[in-house]
Amino acid sequence: MDIRELVDNHLANKENNRDHSYWHVSSLGMCLGGAYFERLGVLPDYNNDARTLRIFDVGNIFEEWLLDVAEPSLEKDTRMERQEDLVDEELDLTGHPDATIYKGKDLLDTWEIKTMHSRGFWHMDNEGQKGKPHHRLQLWSYLKMSGGAKGRLMYVSKDDLATRQYEVLADDKDLESEFSRAIGELNGAWKTKKPPAIIRDHTDWRTGYCRWHSHCLESVGLTDIYVSESQKEIYRAMETHKGYHNESVPGRKTPLRFKIVNIKDYRDQLRSVEKN
Repeated sequence: MDIRELVDNHLANKENNRDHSYWHVSSLGMCLGGAYFERLGVLPDYNNDARTLRIFDVGNIFEEWLLDVAEPSLEKDTRMERQEDLVDEELDLTGHPDATIYKGKDLLDTWEIKTMHSRGFWHMDNEGQKGKPHHRLQLWSYLKMSGGAKGRLMYVSKDDLATRQYEVLADDKDLESEFSRAIGELNGAWKTKKPPAIIRDHTDWRTGYCRWHSHCLESVGLTDIYVSESQKEIYRAMETHKGYHNESVPGRKTPLRFKIVNIKDYRDQLRSVEKN
């Protein structure tokens, strides 16, 4: 038995079991074009490699650890539900908060746990953030779906188990507006079968986490792609990457073809597309 192969195969099978019947709450704060193409069944530009999947699962392990620590401290007559299924059929949306706290049938609290390195705490503090905006939106969405009044966004450091905790309230109008915009754009795209508007700011971090980036660009006629330095290694390796799909796939009229260009050429082509 090769333990590394055993772990990698286990994690690969978990990723392939993602349900595409609904939108996922965790996608609302990400690239909406990527969420659209994923649900449509379009293959991504590349598959997550084994190391990336291991990093994801490490986060799950830390989350379970924190819940194991917290659960015994709950007040008498309260209970914790983990990964409760939430579905809004009207909005075509599903999600699974890390923990929901009940007293009898009354929902008291909803928890969402995220992991990061300790330096990430410094960045949040330095920028005056009360949690990452897309994490706050994710937790608010759970409150919307469950009817909860408040939730806790918790962070745990993978370096030293340092923690942060921030409150998210259901009456937050800014989060309500962002939620309505995102789910409205997704459902509008699904109805018309036209992808959501692409993210035109090349510095937006969401483009770097979208594995359907070339599909988003192609949807508006872009054949050139500008990527950050951190992305170039991925995209330049795609010709030999085992997860690279350089062939016709559902939702694509032509094989995947693009070239990496500098930012000036990318902007010039973007302006040309916008004029047309």
